Amino acid sequence: MTEIPPQEPTGAPLGRTAPGASLSAGERHRGIAVVLTNVFLTGMTFGLVVPMLSVMLERDGVPASIIGLNGSMAMIAIFIVGPFVPRIVTRIGVVATLYLGILLVVPAFLLFPVFRSVEAWFVLRFVVGLGISLYWVVSITWLNTLAGEKTRGRVMGLNTALWGLGYATGPPLVSILGIATFLPFAVSGGLLAASGVLIFFARDAARVVSIPSAEGARNFRRLFLVAPLVMGTAVITGFVETGAGAMLPVYGLRSGLDQSGALLMISAMTIGGIAMQLPIGWLADRVSRRHLLIALAVAGLAMTGALPFTVHTSALLWPVLFIWGSAAIGLYTLGLTLLGESFPPVELAKAHAMFVMFFSVGSVAGSSGAGGAMSLWDPHGLPVILALAFVILLFFAARGALGGRSIGTGRKG
Repeated sequence: MTEIPPQEPTGAPLGRTAPGASLSAGERHRGIAVVLTNVFLTGMTFGLVVPMLSVMLERDGVPASIIGLNGSMAMIAIFIVGPFVPRIVTRIGVVATLYLGILLVVPAFLLFPVFRSVEAWFVLRFVVGLGISLYWVVSITWLNTLAGEKTRGRVMGLNTALWGLGYATGPPLVSILGIATFLPFAVSGGLLAASGVLIFFARDAARVVSIPSAEGARNFRRLFLVAPLVMGTAVITGFVETGAGAMLPVYGLRSGLDQSGALLMISAMTIGGIAMQLPIGWLADRVSRRHLLIALAVAGLAMTGALPFTVHTSALLWPVLFIWGSAAIGLYTLGLTLLGESFPPVELAKAHAMFVMFFSVGSVAGSSGAGGAMSLWDPHGLPVILALAFVILLFFAARGALGGRSIGTGRKG
């Protein structure tokens, strides 16, 4: 395949699909490379900031429930702005929307060490969410448009693996750069700004993204009815990933681990995701995607149940977190693969916006719910509530109650 067929005309703003637009193989590969590189940089950025903020709040004596609620602010913002992202892209174009997202996030990062109060951080995390919503929806729409059906699972697996690799490097960098200083926030802002430079060099590849008009696209309710399994997976994945990401270091500290060990729990989890996303993507291109989803949910449930019994034994804890991360993060890969399978290119932007919104709902519930569960049962409320999320996904996936039309039943659904 040397060209991507033309998409519907949408006009001339920067990064918009032009009449008769198509991509050569070189442009397509360059676009994929830039998006995936930026996924890595963004993962590193948030791997630096998110665990560090949780540890800083814990040091300041902030209750776990407030730490969790603070961590949910970005996802609340993503949920609010999500329905408007396709309209923004239609108005200003793909590339300009990506730059707008960067311009919102970078200054907010730099203000975290300036305003050291939990109240100010609620506001700053909300602003970060506004920017990352634009950046996230547009980036993943761009990548899923560039990925062909035969390799969609592997491209999405590589996307998730690179995010995980970037995120896993964050906590060790915190140890090097220090906590509660300006430097790690400046580095995070610099990494995200660097992604903007790379976008400039691949801007021609953005013309393949087709953004529908509001009148010509199915509404969000109809999009949900097309692929409810995809959206249900987004909710559970958001719940599990964000709940663990925000509270796992706190769980480690309250279980008796030192600061370094507690932060490395995140790295062990994400290393599992890094190592196994390509194999999971490879399987998603070859076997029933629904059956693969059930297998990942079973593995995640088993490892969550093992966490309280292995937290004090390093030889057992790190393998448990490795497998747990492989399964939990693999669900995100599978969700994106199913999304690209289920919708035509002209509807991908709205479908991705809806996926992000459902992921955000799960994230808000996961972050605040994990903190609340730990307040009720300190610290083992965390694995209990994460296990419950896996049970819910298993119940509906196994019974087909989230199945809608037949998707995920084979290599091409």
